[in-house]
Amino acid sequence: VEAKDGQIVSMVGANGAEVLDTDPAYVTLAQYANVDSLFTWLGDALANADKVEVTYDATYGFPTSIAVDFITEATDDEIWIEISNFEVVE
Repeated sequence: VEAKDGQIVSMVGANGAEVLDTDPAYVTLAQYANVDSLFTWLGDALANADKVEVTYDATYGFPTSIAVDFITEATDDEIWIEISNFEVVE
């Protein structure tokens, strides 16, 4: 994901293909696409999930790994997000 001033500039999937705003997955992925929205989502998870594990970037302070289990007794409600290859683009 490339973002500028909190807005998504471009998004590329793990397969290397661009994720366009017409893609059904775009809305889901967009909620994790920039640091501000990621912190908003994390705040909601911390308030509502049974278990949340987070690690943070030592330099910039944003989450680099988030594991959420919304209901510990439920199956398939977990989500794991990893932020990697982060760079500041001027």
